[in-house]
Amino acid sequence: MACTLLIGLFSVLIGGYLTLGENPRWVALLRWVYRWLLFIPFIFTVQILRTFLAKNGWLNGALYMVVIVDIARASN
Repeated sequence: MACTLLIGLFSVLIGGYLTLGENPRWVALLRWVYRWLLFIPFIFTVQILRTFLAKNGWLNGALYMVVIVDIARASN
């Protein structure tokens, strides 16, 4: 619980500095860090969804087990 509150507090402080900050170098650095911190989880999510939704992926496998989808007839 304390970690969640600290992360929330730091996020608000960084967001406030990005909005009201007067030092252009620090603002540019914080923007760059924020972009990377949002970009990296996006790559992992895309890879997981590709595995989950693929023709022989988890979703079709689960639907095949409960006889909802025939994998041989599933689209690409």
